Amino acid sequence: MDREENKRSLLDSYVDQVEVGIHAQEMRASIRAELEDHLYNQVDEQMDKGMSRSEAEANAIRHMGSVDTIAEKFNIVHRTRFPWLFWGMIIILLVVSTLGIWAVQHTVNGNYAEISLLDKHIVFLGFGLTIFIITSLIDYRWWRNKGWFLYATAMALFVIAQFIGLKVNGVESWIGIGAIALDVGFLTTFLFLFGIFLIISQYRAKHQGLSIRRELTLQSIGIIPVFTFVIDSQYYAVFVYLIGFILILFIHSFSMKALIIGGATAISVGVLGFISLKSYMIHRVEAWTNHFLGHHKSDASSLFYYLRDLIVQSGWWGKGWAEPADIVYPHTNYLLVVIVYAFGWIVGLGVLAILFGGLIWLFRSSYQVKQRFGRGLMLFISCYVTIPVIFNVGGLIGIVPMNGASLPLLSYGANSMLIWMFALGLCTNIYTRKDTLPKHEARWDRTVVIGKGR
Repeated sequence: MDREENKRSLLDSYVDQVEVGIHAQEMRASIRAELEDHLYNQVDEQMDKGMSRSEAEANAIRHMGSVDTIAEKFNIVHRTRFPWLFWGMIIILLVVSTLGIWAVQHTVNGNYAEISLLDKHIVFLGFGLTIFIITSLIDYRWWRNKGWFLYATAMALFVIAQFIGLKVNGVESWIGIGAIALDVGFLTTFLFLFGIFLIISQYRAKHQGLSIRRELTLQSIGIIPVFTFVIDSQYYAVFVYLIGFILILFIHSFSMKALIIGGATAISVGVLGFISLKSYMIHRVEAWTNHFLGHHKSDASSLFYYLRDLIVQSGWWGKGWAEPADIVYPHTNYLLVVIVYAFGWIVGLGVLAILFGGLIWLFRSSYQVKQRFGRGLMLFISCYVTIPVIFNVGGLIGIVPMNGASLPLLSYGANSMLIWMFALGLCTNIYTRKDTLPKHEARWDRTVVIGKGR
């Protein structure tokens, strides 16, 4: 008997009551469809065996269970998930970061105590926590159509920096606004990558398939920022951006041909920039080369070996503040060295365990997200957070050249606090909603298909 011709009042009433009891409102439609399909299949089977419709419906409802029981079962599965472990790791890193800044004022030679470094850090910390809370509460899907805005904002910051930028190490990478200093290279790297991810996501959501021509057109949007970093001599930013850009193409499952062409083009532009390497960058590359060649006495490699010796001398419990040391960029690039020197290997190993544990949590959680847009966005952020960890720790142990990378959350400054807390807040929002949103959305179900090329 055709279902549409059947009178469904009893089952409809039952399903309506269950639907009202579902807390995740955006899941109600899919849960209703699932419940109706199961119930009507049972009714049809019972009616085929000779049972009347009213008896079949009553029997199906009886086997399904009470309204409250079924609604509660669905609510257990489709509920808000709070990442308590992830939040705990963030809190620990922020506390260690604060202790590290305090240690800078007491264990590093310089006037860091006089410039109230710790007081400013606490202010930045409060600012970052505010950003984190706000981002955690805003539905991550709100950002889906903001790609061009973020891209244009990054480009505007770059242009402004060329006219009024403050030079640091010969690079016009800072914009001073009163007491606020914007690190243009750091901010635009994230804004460009985030914007490009959203632009490609939005485009793919509107098109069933992408030809190689369309893929290359989208990639050209991502290659343009490479020129800005090269022009501004932002060599570390070039590295981070190139890695992030190629990962975005992979996340969006671009064809292998497009990946090769786009990646090779972007890398070629970056390589051309390194032809005009600044002397201090050349020294860092030399230091890395000398490390592997065994030329330990070169001036270019002195920083690496000096920092390594400080770490070795620290011991399990550290030097405290009894023996102040000379450490360059102690509050940014090498705060981890300060923490190890002051508190010992035991704390340093604990920090690394939490850092890498947090990265593992991010990657595992990203693949638990059912919604393709959310899964792709969380995977992108996971990769972006991983890059500076590899560069910073890798530079300290000698597997990559010494560079300007600072660890996420373990650094001083409003810029780094803003970006990292925003990114981690976004991941929190995605995670908390992963079981309260339907797997497919009519407009966005083609946004990201991770790991499936054409």
